[in-house]
Amino acid sequence: MRCFQVFGVLSGVLLFNQLLSGYHAVGQQYDIQSSRGIEFDNRIQTRSTRPGPQWGNGGSTNPYYDGEPNPGKDLADFFKALDSAIKNSPKPQNNPPQYYQPPPQYPQYRPQPQPSYSRPVERVVTPKSNPKPPEKKLAAKPNAKAPQDWSLASTAETQLLNKVVEQAANDKLDELSKTLGNATKDKEVAKILEEGKEKIKKGEKLDADWQTRLADAVNKASTNPDTQMPAGTDSKKLSEMATQLKDTMDSNAFLKGNNQSGNNGGMSNVIFVPVLPTDDLLITPNGTIIIGTGGEGGMQSAVLSTSEVLGMPIGAGQPEPESTADFSKRVKSGVLLTNPAENSVEINYVLGNNSYSMKAGYTQTLAEGQKWIIKFNRGESFGQAQYTLEDGTYAFGTSDKGWELYKSGVSVTIDNSANDVSFFYNIDNTQEEVGPGQTKTHKSLYPIFVRFDRGDGGKEMQKKVSKASHTLQVAVDPKDGYWNLYPAGPSQAAPSALEALTGESAKTKSRLARLRGLIPQTAN
Repeated sequence: MRCFQVFGVLSGVLLFNQLLSGYHAVGQQYDIQSSRGIEFDNRIQTRSTRPGPQWGNGGSTNPYYDGEPNPGKDLADFFKALDSAIKNSPKPQNNPPQYYQPPPQYPQYRPQPQPSYSRPVERVVTPKSNPKPPEKKLAAKPNAKAPQDWSLASTAETQLLNKVVEQAANDKLDELSKTLGNATKDKEVAKILEEGKEKIKKGEKLDADWQTRLADAVNKASTNPDTQMPAGTDSKKLSEMATQLKDTMDSNAFLKGNNQSGNNGGMSNVIFVPVLPTDDLLITPNGTIIIGTGGEGGMQSAVLSTSEVLGMPIGAGQPEPESTADFSKRVKSGVLLTNPAENSVEINYVLGNNSYSMKAGYTQTLAEGQKWIIKFNRGESFGQAQYTLEDGTYAFGTSDKGWELYKSGVSVTIDNSANDVSFFYNIDNTQEEVGPGQTKTHKSLYPIFVRFDRGDGGKEMQKKVSKASHTLQVAVDPKDGYWNLYPAGPSQAAPSALEALTGESAKTKSRLARLRGLIPQTAN
């Protein structure tokens, strides 16, 4: 910046010198004589007492300029003062001079061809397939507890009853022996009576042969004066005593579980025990029913309908087997091949190009959505069979042309006809109900799972039905007094025999009176 300041002052001095030279030239040309000019000229002359430099355009020729002023000295002084002023001048604070900045020169822009890019297509990510959600197992509705006015005899109670009945049988045999008097001294009579005691101990029934042999031995002993019966012995009384002995010994056999005719097929061994209160009812572990008579009559036994004894359907025999199969893995689609257990042999067959063999009682599941062609040999000279299988259940069976494959659905009927309460259950995973005194049938292409609550508030029971037609009766399990399902058969409850004969509701009579009325019809 200082350089520019000096340059400006120098330019001004030079301009002043040019003007002054021009003024002197004009003065010579016009020879100005005015007093003012003379004064000016004299003044110059007065001041110019020594020669000075010639300055102007090549120097002035003015004769009047011969001394002062001295431009060189003045200029030096001027520059000296200027330099001092510049040095002492305040420096600019944050205000730099604005210089002209020429715009930068760039190479000429020449557009270059750019490669063409298409926008990338967004990749759609498809989630992997998840397995089918597990089926939620629907619980069966709870059933009311089976109505009952009886109880199960404990082990201690059963042992006590055994002793009571066995002692009663021995008492009856002793009473008969006393009545026979001296006839018991006969060896044959004594032997037969001893056999009776052994039968009582073993819990055997008193058969007709024993009675016949005893009567023959007593009659033979009567021919001997030493072994005759007491005079005036009533033969009718002896017959009654023999009957009572038989009833008591039969009751003893029932209680010990040695009677094969009762406790099956819907029938039960029933014992009327005088030592128990009237209408008290106990069921022993072997299914024998004990009814108290309150001291009325003697001990008596009979084989009666279990349902009539208890006034409700009681399961006879074994209930439908419980299934432990995984309910969630039951077959609901596709093809189910079965070789029923009753075939008892292994079946060979071909599916597609693969050979298989299936043992009796086994099954094979084929996935749905495929075309399944099965081929098998019929056996003997009946040749080969070939079928295209559709969804459903197929079973190998016999025919007049050898082995055959039958398509068979499954049907189950829930029979609640003997009950006066509704029964709730599940067919597969659907809640169902059969009303009192009714039946209900269910059909499926595949085996059916029946689940139900037994009325005990415990775990559900499950049955699996694979037959083409099957009936399950709702009945009370005599082992624990809770509901169960039994294969249809003799266990189905029939109308009370007493009610059928008299037209009178059995429930209006006491249990004892009702059952006493049944004994003559069914007693042994």
